[in-house]
Amino acid sequence: MTTHVRLAVIIVLCVIMVAVAYGAKAESSTNFARGFERQITHNVTRKVLTNTGVWSPDGEWIVYDTRGNTQRGGFDGSTIEIVNIRTSEVREIHHSRNGANCGVATFHPKRNEVIFIQGPENPSHDWQYCSYHRHGVIATISPPRLINLDACDITYPFTPGALRGGTHVHVWDAVGDWVSSTYEDHVLASAKEHSIGDDVNLRNVAVSIPNHEVLVANDHLRNQNGKYFSVLVTRTTARPRPGSDEILKAYEEAWIGTNGYFRPNGALQRRALAFQGDVVTETAKLITEVFVVDIPEDLTQAGDGPLAGTLSRMPFPPKGCTQRRLTFTSNRKYPGIQGPRHWLRSAPDGSRIAFMSNHADDPDRDPAAQLFVANTAAGATEKQLTTADNRASRARPEWSPDGTRIVFTEGDEKKYGAYNMDHLAFVPADGSTAPARMKAVEDLDRGVSGLRVSSDGKSVNALVTDDRSVYPVSITRAAVVRLMNPPVVVSSLNTGGGHTVLLSGDDTKPTEIYAMEGNALRQLTRQNGALLAELQIAQTEEVNFKSKDGTEVHGLLTYPLGYVKGARVPLLLRIHGGPNGQDQHSFSVERQVFAANGYAVLVVNYRGSSGRGQKYSRSIFADWGHYEVEDLEAGVDHVIQMGVADPDRLGVGGWSYGGILTDYMIATDPRFKGATSGAGTAFTVAFYGTDQYIIQYDYEIGPPWNPKAWETYQKISYPFLHADRIKTPTLFLGGERDFNVPVQGGQQMYQALRSLGVDTQLIIYPNENHGITRPSYIRDRYERYLAWYDRYVKKNPAPAKNVAETGTR
Repeated sequence: MTTHVRLAVIIVLCVIMVAVAYGAKAESSTNFARGFERQITHNVTRKVLTNTGVWSPDGEWIVYDTRGNTQRGGFDGSTIEIVNIRTSEVREIHHSRNGANCGVATFHPKRNEVIFIQGPENPSHDWQYCSYHRHGVIATISPPRLINLDACDITYPFTPGALRGGTHVHVWDAVGDWVSSTYEDHVLASAKEHSIGDDVNLRNVAVSIPNHEVLVANDHLRNQNGKYFSVLVTRTTARPRPGSDEILKAYEEAWIGTNGYFRPNGALQRRALAFQGDVVTETAKLITEVFVVDIPEDLTQAGDGPLAGTLSRMPFPPKGCTQRRLTFTSNRKYPGIQGPRHWLRSAPDGSRIAFMSNHADDPDRDPAAQLFVANTAAGATEKQLTTADNRASRARPEWSPDGTRIVFTEGDEKKYGAYNMDHLAFVPADGSTAPARMKAVEDLDRGVSGLRVSSDGKSVNALVTDDRSVYPVSITRAAVVRLMNPPVVVSSLNTGGGHTVLLSGDDTKPTEIYAMEGNALRQLTRQNGALLAELQIAQTEEVNFKSKDGTEVHGLLTYPLGYVKGARVPLLLRIHGGPNGQDQHSFSVERQVFAANGYAVLVVNYRGSSGRGQKYSRSIFADWGHYEVEDLEAGVDHVIQMGVADPDRLGVGGWSYGGILTDYMIATDPRFKGATSGAGTAFTVAFYGTDQYIIQYDYEIGPPWNPKAWETYQKISYPFLHADRIKTPTLFLGGERDFNVPVQGGQQMYQALRSLGVDTQLIIYPNENHGITRPSYIRDRYERYLAWYDRYVKKNPAPAKNVAETGTR
């Protein structure tokens, strides 16, 4: 039997729970009590790729873990799996036992081995997974074998080569001999009190080396042996002296070079790591700087203290470890490597470290980054490769294989930040000339992302966002070659061993892992296959139409399940946020839920959206609620003219800028019978200084005390200042802790409609931010959407309340 989806929450390759109603009619009111819930999977099975080392050495397999909601910091994966890119065969190479979880898996660069993080087995109230209760595990694929990377010994006297806590994010060096990780210490974290001079638990960098098995006493349940000899190579202190090179925390390490680097005297330093360290300036400000630690070949010799540490001291680095500071920014007005994630990236020969940082005079008001390189050798000063005119993005920079160039993406000038389109730029690594954009890419007039330099350095692969599609391209100095034809939406492009894999889906299939072969895709995983086989999926088609002034506008129309051509049905206009984004050919749970409940769904890439070029995106600059409204209105008119939409049963809704535009729509057009507005604004000037858009306010509109700007604030606040125009019953929603668009906008609009006697409700989700992520809240929001639209758009009678809701019989 085919199922009509009543409400399915599918989160990118992860089926959590679906509620279905067999044989229900599309027009019937949704109610979970009328169907039943069936658990599709018994654990979270989302596929998570680490940002490095996903390919097997022969390029035939990719590795992933099965953690759930990583955005919330969860570590709940139970398996490590590999998938063959030729045959789509999936192998489970590790299944955690006894309550232990696992994740963050990477392949060895030369052997069929995978390293990953494992949490504690049989977790207890005093030994749960945390930063100091985890360790590394290596799984050999053939023959199958598991070994503990790092030994753990938490009973005194401690064992040299064993650690006393947890390691995290294990990274092989270029040849696959040594492994780096970050580390935190159980012994010090568990200490009930500290004396002056004692160490405290602080993050450090650890290194593990093979062929030195470490055996520890079996006198504690949590002690364990390890096949690798592990030490700390950094030294931290709880009270760094102001102005010194002492560090409070060491983290985000990166191996230097494919074979180390050469010192100024010509000697090869075979092993070295760059890392970020937090120091205290002379003015007592905590800042982050780049550090290097030179590591000796022999890690078994004690240095300034015992390798295993003491009850009150952290394990000491081995003899010959030299930790030194690479950047010195404390004399700047805004010191430290600030701004985006700093992405330490070593040149292939190890001679330089590239990183992004924000050294603007006022980084809080100028979020763009600049690209720097620092010579690995001691005594050098970091060099800025970009100029004041470059506004580098938060994406990581990429070295060319020969180490002569760096490619990165940069955005537009500050005042157009809300409509930013990323551009490809490259710069000589020696800074001999300023960064330059590539004409062939600029001629596209489209944003690029996900840069990856080819192994021969002759081309750069990237993703292009273009009119409802996102497709891969190959870029050379002379041309941009499209690798796939639209309509297609891909992401997470990853190349290795002559093969390319990526994530993709379409209007009818959720995202899965695919191999790219020529200009075609071959599906490797079918995580949602069993579910989709039971469901009817609504069909989506492109729609193109002219706006009021003749501008060509594009969108997508999803038909309700069982749609009969010529029938007029209720239409929901659902508006994307941004505005700098696009509705595209990817699977939309929201559109499918509405279509399964009898609605046609229209989404429109109104002016201000991405994917249609710079002029199209910037056309709403300081003129919100004008051209977008005309484009959205034209889209609704078009679907009515197609004979699909019933003009007497129209609904509208959106979230973030989609919620803002919902308010503009209902303040412009009374024909919408019901609306849902999430995370929107009301009196725009009231958000000045309270949300995260201060730069946009100042540079696009102007400060409120500027008379011309004040006129603009009033003009773009017309849904609130002219709320008396609104006749549409509206449901307002938001997250309690939304610092992006605070919930006060929904509160103001709700109170305005209450004062005007227009039907309205306000829903605030506790502890949620701008996006609603808790599964029970996601479900609740869909239920509320459907109930509101059913009541006001379809004119279905509201379901009778039960005794518990009314308190009466």
